[in-house]
Amino acid sequence: MEIAEVLEKIENSLNAGIISIPEIMAFINKDRVVRQSELSDPRTSEFFLEVDYSKSLEQMLAAGGYDRVGNAELLKKFVLPAEVLGMIMTVSAKIFHFEKRIPSTEAILAIRQAGFRSANLAELLVLGMVFPDLQTQFPIAAFGSVQLPVIGQTYVPFLGIGGNKKQRIIDLRLFNRDWYEYCRFLAIRTTII
Repeated sequence: MEIAEVLEKIENSLNAGIISIPEIMAFINKDRVVRQSELSDPRTSEFFLEVDYSKSLEQMLAAGGYDRVGNAELLKKFVLPAEVLGMIMTVSAKIFHFEKRIPSTEAILAIRQAGFRSANLAELLVLGMVFPDLQTQFPIAAFGSVQLPVIGQTYVPFLGIGGNKKQRIIDLRLFNRDWYEYCRFLAIRTTII
């Protein structure tokens, strides 16, 4: 079969809704083994995460094996996107690092301009489960899930460390504060490479 024929079949399958872009990317890279060492330069590393949206947030939190869940009751109020509930999806992810102090809105804009969307809480929890030591190197936020639990205060989930740098935590941080230069941001590809 010619390459043009294969590409035409892929395009027809995409248009018919038979296959998604993440599924195509997962197939192309099915033999690629993602090692944590590949994430040593998060500005250039892209990797896949399999997200099971049929699990509850409580199940995802438990699977992550976190030492501490800060604001647990508020975290449970985050809502996952309705269009993916009950699905298992493979997404292409990247951790962005801007190497400067940055407001949330500026980081979100830069992520969008790069062809990504901000990750949601479920995707962040899967990252913490698959790469449990990653958050001990730097905090990782997910702007795709924001919560307004208190009037005037919007919160964003993040993975980090606590307890004198000995505990893996998932917690919330105010959206309207700047992020330090060592912080990272999980994002999901929205465009074809």
